[in-house]
Amino acid sequence: MGNELVVRSRTDLIMQPATWQTLREQGSVLVKSGFLPVSVKTPEQAIAIMMKGYELGMQPMQAFSSINVIQGKPTLSAEGMLAQIWKSIPNAFIDFVRIEDDYCEIHAARPGRTPRKFIFQKSDAEKAGLLKKDNWTKYPRAMHKARCISEMARTIFPDALMGCSHTAEELNPDINVSEEGIIIDVEPEKKKDGDNPPAPPPAPDEEPFSLENEDKVKRMKAWLVSKGISNEALDPLLERLVGAKKSEMPAIIKKFQAEIEPFPADEL
Repeated sequence: MGNELVVRSRTDLIMQPATWQTLREQGSVLVKSGFLPVSVKTPEQAIAIMMKGYELGMQPMQAFSSINVIQGKPTLSAEGMLAQIWKSIPNAFIDFVRIEDDYCEIHAARPGRTPRKFIFQKSDAEKAGLLKKDNWTKYPRAMHKARCISEMARTIFPDALMGCSHTAEELNPDINVSEEGIIIDVEPEKKKDGDNPPAPPPAPDEEPFSLENEDKVKRMKAWLVSKGISNEALDPLLERLVGAKKSEMPAIIKKFQAEIEPFPADEL
């Protein structure tokens, strides 16, 4: 058998120890390459996606293009769902009757069955509070289509999805995805519409600010954004704050404000 995966059925995956070692090595190399989606940060995450891809009959790089793990649950892009259906059930009937910026209608059926109608329209997105989300303002046509595909797929073809019955954006509408459904920005913390990010406490006076503490950097970014600093200006400002104590930060930020952009100095 060598290093090959032996698939006895769609639900019985047997892997040899040497194959497991190969996956571990591949995961490490691929993460270091920087060519994986931004949401895949560790070899363990890469291995999990490759494993799910093998269960679905995908090659590793195809899996990275279609599978995302959101809150511990594997998801498939709408394109990946369609590919799985056509591969698993070649005679499936799927007809895209209408696709617009505010409406998608699909008629679908398993072989020999009467087609069913699936619709996802603007009123559905509005009820779910989606219309103001970044993805929905940028790609309304693709988002309506993706929601309609996923509802159709999990209703009629759940066996083809093998547990990947939602898109990443369905499980977390706040993540930023491309028009094809690929995550292009790391999953942000969820918050209610209208809420401002909590103001994180700056570093204690005796502890200079450092970029090495990812937690602290994340909290500092959220605080600066809540005060009006644009995303483009965050990194240059953080570089200036390196080594500064809490008492020194207001002066640094005010100077930055004068050079770059308006900043509510009375809130410092």
